[in-house]
Amino acid sequence: MHSYAAICIEGYITTKRERQIYQYILVPQNLGPVLEALLKTLDPNSTIENKYIMKAISRVLTLNKQNPHLPVDSGTLNVLKTKLEKIYKAPTNPEFGYHLFESISCISSILIRRDPSSLDIIESVLFPTLMKIVTEAGSDVFSPFVFQLLSYFLETRNTLPEIYKPLIKELVTPIHWEQSGNLPAVTRLINAYIQTGSDYLVSTPGLIPILGIFQKLVASKANDHLGFSIIQTIVEKMPLNVFSFAIPDIFKIIFTRIQGSKSIKLVRSFLVFISYFIITHGTTLFIEILRNLQSNLLLMVIQSLWIPYVDSVKDKIERKVCAVAMIKLLRDSMDLAEIRPQILPHLSNLIVGIPTSITINEEIVPDSETEKDYSSGYTLLSHIMKPSTDPCKDINPSTLLQTVTN
Repeated sequence: MHSYAAICIEGYITTKRERQIYQYILVPQNLGPVLEALLKTLDPNSTIENKYIMKAISRVLTLNKQNPHLPVDSGTLNVLKTKLEKIYKAPTNPEFGYHLFESISCISSILIRRDPSSLDIIESVLFPTLMKIVTEAGSDVFSPFVFQLLSYFLETRNTLPEIYKPLIKELVTPIHWEQSGNLPAVTRLINAYIQTGSDYLVSTPGLIPILGIFQKLVASKANDHLGFSIIQTIVEKMPLNVFSFAIPDIFKIIFTRIQGSKSIKLVRSFLVFISYFIITHGTTLFIEILRNLQSNLLLMVIQSLWIPYVDSVKDKIERKVCAVAMIKLLRDSMDLAEIRPQILPHLSNLIVGIPTSITINEEIVPDSETEKDYSSGYTLLSHIMKPSTDPCKDINPSTLLQTVTN
């Protein structure tokens, strides 16, 4: 009976009305009682995993995320944490687990948006259980979800809290990098550590193992883009003097992989990486690095990689970064003068379609009712996706291009 009631609630609140827009059709006075009844029916102290009840809870939270009347607090979060405690060692229903973590992430994002200082309370409620999932043998089914949550919490901060510091030694152990379902989430978490705790990583030292992870990922055709994500974050977020010792080896590793088994994804990731490097640390250092590796290497990179492959970059921010970096190279390097006519058409193509300002739409609507494989190992939590940031937000590529074409 509980399942049928949950199905009815979930179906009712996700009914599409005119113009195919999801309606917030639970009036304020009904929100609390409905959510309270669903949480009670969930029976947090049992190991039963009713996916219909959990999905209904997730839908109520998702569709009312922006509703100021939604009655959620650390107590609501604690109910879901209690349920997680009961099932994390031997979960039986992947769909239940997914909606449980979607609900936890939704409540967390709501509370942090309402009051950023609530993050301390959220972490005090969730952290002990999340650490058990990550560290206890045989309890790693939910690890990809946990890594996403921890990443979100760290990305919300400017510094690395003490409670996170012991975990870095666990994260760089091979076991977490041998499971393909873990890789996108644990990579994001490593990036969050780099972003908030570069000083700690240097003093540990934790940077060397992370560079080893980069090398392993870049060697993989399936996961090379994740390796570039890590090294790009290091380039953007760490002081140059911290990782400068590794720069020659980083480029040698990348060029060895390109020479051995080049792919469009690999080259695209490399072009975006060197563009971020130029934006962050300037053209002079970049040109010097390539010159020290091999004479005329810059020209070879642009002729054999940038010109043939840069059009494969589709992300708007990445296209803008590639455009700005190339314009700066044209401005600062005479080595590219002879191939400028070949570069300019691709440069113009990069700039076409780039909006003057790039924003991220954070509004979440329920996913489609097509079948999703919740047991595939990695499923993105929609409420805590990492927002994209534009490192060139104050630069107009079209205006900058005029400085090298006039």
